[in-house]
Amino acid sequence: MVYAASHGLQQLSVRCVLGTEVSNGTFNSLVGLVSYCNQSLETLELLRFHLTSAAYRLWPRFKMLTTLNLAFCYLHDPSSENSVDPFAKFPCLKNLRLVCCSPRAKVGPVSLKISGLQLLKLEMVDLVFFHGIEVTAPKLESFGCWGDVLLQEVPRLNICSIDRAYIRVARYEQTALQPLAKQYMELFRALYNTKSLTIYFDAIKILSETRDLLESELSPFIRLMSLNVLYSEQPLKIPSRVMLYFMGGSSDVEVEERIKFHKVAPPAFPYS
Repeated sequence: MVYAASHGLQQLSVRCVLGTEVSNGTFNSLVGLVSYCNQSLETLELLRFHLTSAAYRLWPRFKMLTTLNLAFCYLHDPSSENSVDPFAKFPCLKNLRLVCCSPRAKVGPVSLKISGLQLLKLEMVDLVFFHGIEVTAPKLESFGCWGDVLLQEVPRLNICSIDRAYIRVARYEQTALQPLAKQYMELFRALYNTKSLTIYFDAIKILSETRDLLESELSPFIRLMSLNVLYSEQPLKIPSRVMLYFMGGSSDVEVEERIKFHKVAPPAFPYS
């Protein structure tokens, strides 16, 4: 490993055996590697790590890191009881993917802050154990949010504008329609300035069956140019009221319907 690092290692993936608890000391054992590859490492993938402020202090050493993928990791900061901001110290992080990450067990409600001045792409999959999520990324271009259960709180997005958004909040069959519809609408309000939106048809069904909510809601989109609707079966007709919600009365929105469910599925890591 040291040999590879000394010869310009650019990508590193560390996966821990299922059921093994990974401590700060185990993570800190990577410090030696970092000292070799901090001028070359561009992509880092960590699976089942327990990350705390001790680990976050190492982030500035990753001077060339642009892509970080974390899966099934604990994100915890002992110095703060209510929130954790793990990514603010990366100097040039551009792509961040979080899969099934959570706060440390038995610490009470914890909110996750994602701060990235250089962040361009953010993907979040099943981050349901955080009390709230706040994203501050003025350069963000692409945002993805997947989840098979309701989030505790819709993410707060402090972003200027984005080109692409991919959204799936929950399965249609899992819970009452009203909470799902409200969560979708709150997410869409936060994404008011996206140019391209990709959603699953279950969102269309949820909105069409909560007519009272939909009729009181104006279209939040001011820049939408492309709406992509994904199906797992044969496409169905989109109700005109739902279409009006997305198009905002504009005839310039290009609508594409596809039966390619897997194309915008959660990322392969760590499942491959």
